[in-house]
Amino acid sequence: MSASTTLDADIAAIRGEFATLQQNISSLVDEIKRGAAHRAQGAADQINGAAHGLFDDASDQGERTAKALGQWVKDQPVAAVLIALGIGYVGARVFLR
Repeated sequence: MSASTTLDADIAAIRGEFATLQQNISSLVDEIKRGAAHRAQGAADQINGAAHGLFDDASDQGERTAKALGQWVKDQPVAAVLIALGIGYVGARVFLR
């Protein structure tokens, strides 16, 4: 075999290896993208669940507070009216400035 033929065979082999390497890298990049998208979706689902939980907790607490305040107003109507008048007076003084 001549040196030229050996060189051509070596170059062809290197080209084949580069093509295989390119395919492997492309597959790896695709796998990384899929993994990142899966992890991002999992994190988004987790955040969404936590947000719903916080909203539900805040909603429940608001309902309990409203019921307790309503009961207090029923039990202490005079104090409730005086507090409302005081808040109204202070609010009017602040807004009239």
